[in-house]
Amino acid sequence: MSGARGGIREDVGGELEQPDQYVNQLRRKPTLSLLDRLELAIQEKDSEWLSEFASAGGLASLLDLLQQKSKGRIKVRTDRLISAAIIKCLKAAMNDEVGLSAVLKIPNSLGIVALSLDADELKLRTMVAELLATVTVYSNLAHGKALQAMEYFKKERNERLRFQKLVRSLTTEDDVEYKIAVMQLLNALCNTAQAVETRVELRAELYGLGLAEALESMAREDNDDLTTQVDTFLEERENDQKAVNVNNVDASDPVAIAQALNAALFGTSAIYSFREIMKHLLLLPQDPSAELMWKTTEGMIGDTVADVTAPPSSSGRPGPSAHKPAKLDYGTLRKQVAKKVQSSGTGATDRLQQEMLELHERLKSSELQWLAEKNKLLDKHQKEVLDVKRNFEKEILSLRDEVEALKQAAAAAPSPPLQQAPPQPPSSTPAAQDADAGADASGAAAAPPPPPPMNAAPPPPPMMGGGPPPPPMMGGGPPPPPGGAGPGGAASQYRYKPSVQMKQLHWKKIPNNQLPGTVWEKVDFQRVTIEPSQIEKLFGAKPKKSKGMFQSRTREREREREREREKRANTLILSMRLYRRTVGKRGRQEGRARESVAKHGGPQARQQHWHHAEPHEVVTQPAAHGHHAPR
Repeated sequence: MSGARGGIREDVGGELEQPDQYVNQLRRKPTLSLLDRLELAIQEKDSEWLSEFASAGGLASLLDLLQQKSKGRIKVRTDRLISAAIIKCLKAAMNDEVGLSAVLKIPNSLGIVALSLDADELKLRTMVAELLATVTVYSNLAHGKALQAMEYFKKERNERLRFQKLVRSLTTEDDVEYKIAVMQLLNALCNTAQAVETRVELRAELYGLGLAEALESMAREDNDDLTTQVDTFLEERENDQKAVNVNNVDASDPVAIAQALNAALFGTSAIYSFREIMKHLLLLPQDPSAELMWKTTEGMIGDTVADVTAPPSSSGRPGPSAHKPAKLDYGTLRKQVAKKVQSSGTGATDRLQQEMLELHERLKSSELQWLAEKNKLLDKHQKEVLDVKRNFEKEILSLRDEVEALKQAAAAAPSPPLQQAPPQPPSSTPAAQDADAGADASGAAAAPPPPPPMNAAPPPPPMMGGGPPPPPMMGGGPPPPPGGAGPGGAASQYRYKPSVQMKQLHWKKIPNNQLPGTVWEKVDFQRVTIEPSQIEKLFGAKPKKSKGMFQSRTREREREREREREKRANTLILSMRLYRRTVGKRGRQEGRARESVAKHGGPQARQQHWHHAEPHEVVTQPAAHGHHAPR
């Protein structure tokens, strides 16, 4: 048997013949192989061997092992297989009357078996339902234990009502064999109860859980066995309904009973007592923990009705309570009810406390699991944020280094004059220079024209701070030239001392030798009118109010300066790129011109270049034809 079921089974060493050997092996190391051999042994051995196995604790060991595997929801495949093997062993044992009696003697044996009704394996649930149905019809004791097993299942699985799981599964599951097994169990529970009232109450409970819709759905199934189970349930229900009807009133319907009583007592003095009884019943608790109070009330009313409707005595005379109700000792009844309620309340309180503790533990474990998941996600998010932040910091440092390098290069580069004449066009420069060189040779016709300059390039763009002067101020003409030196020294006439502190003007002074050719040369300062009050109002600095405001303004200025520096650096970068692009273009054009001259050489090549010269340029014909342009 080794290697079966995906390698889960293990061989059991040695021969197993005696019941105590199986029991010892079950307690030491239960395996699938052992359980399979035990099932075959129970089927093949006689009742005496099974009795010895039960006496040695074999059946109890099987139930203990099943309870361990079924304590929670069965999720591990090995546990499901072991649970199914245990159910098979118990079913084989309970097919014998000796084994069935032994199983029923074990406390809560059917309750342990019923815990597997919510297993994930549908086949296992089917076997459990069939086993419980078989046990339920054995005797009244077995029927009572089966009902107790369903109560135990409701408590362990935190169900609100018993049979809730079974009725719901009839509408959610599609397996026909499973539905047949569940209907067998429900018929066994409802049809084998000794009292007709119990049977009616059980069916009413099932109908309250929605069994009617499930029966209608199953009646349309194309399966004879399932249809037989549904018909049996409906027929037995109809027969019991006829038996419990009192004065043509369905005794299983509380609404029908209340309406019948109200109609019968209406117009009599007893209607007031009936209403008071109904009011008192409304005051009773309506939660599951008050079940004992309702049963006690039911027992009191039942005893009263039984005493009033007692049959005549053996002498033929009416009973003692045929004409008047029996005297009830209400004080004793109140004490008995209080004692029962107190005792039941203590047990219910203990159960509730235990359930609350279990729920608290489950909630605590769920919170811990949630916190662990939350911390895990936060750590992952923080790590990603730190990585992105480091990458940004590296890029910022790299850009700052590049900007600083460009600033240093710009500071080291000489600043060209602002009024520098534009360079000559690149197309005419080589030919013109060759012509000028030939004309200045003082009659030496053999001297070749000099090559164009190698380092000829357009001047770089103006540096930061060397732009045009600021625009004129509002309310008047243009401002005086930088430094106060204009033509004729007229700017000195407008010097005045303001009465308030003025804002600083950030501009670059233009040297006096560069004023010719600018806008300041044409300004007539004699016509410029300046209103000091207007200038102070528009450009006066606000007084300092507090240290905090000064610090905020200082920080704002620093930020503004930083933005200005970055702006200038970006402008410088663009200017340098434009400058390099222009220089490269000019160099490529001159290089092509030199290569053309060097390639074609001689009078024809020079003649072609002379023809491309400007009309106003003077072209000199070389005297000799053997000279070529130097490379």
